[in-house]
Amino acid sequence: MKPIQTVKVNTILARLIATRQQKKVSIATIAKKLDITERNYRQMESGLKSISLDQFLHLTAILEVSLINLTKVDRTSDSFA
Repeated sequence: MKPIQTVKVNTILARLIATRQQKKVSIATIAKKLDITERNYRQMESGLKSISLDQFLHLTAILEVSLINLTKVDRTSDSFA
């Protein structure tokens, strides 16, 4: 049986940050829409604090980005053996 390919959390966070910056959405705006502090959101983006599935889905809606685009497996660098 082949191992299931997954994407690394750091890759998802990097895509999340890049998307936020590309769309010019501030940390303050996202924190307000998620009803959390800016500090908590910064910790989430940096990987110091976990993002709940509910928050992650809300983020995709705020940033108008597909869940698939943030979590897709890059077969060259993100797969685990």
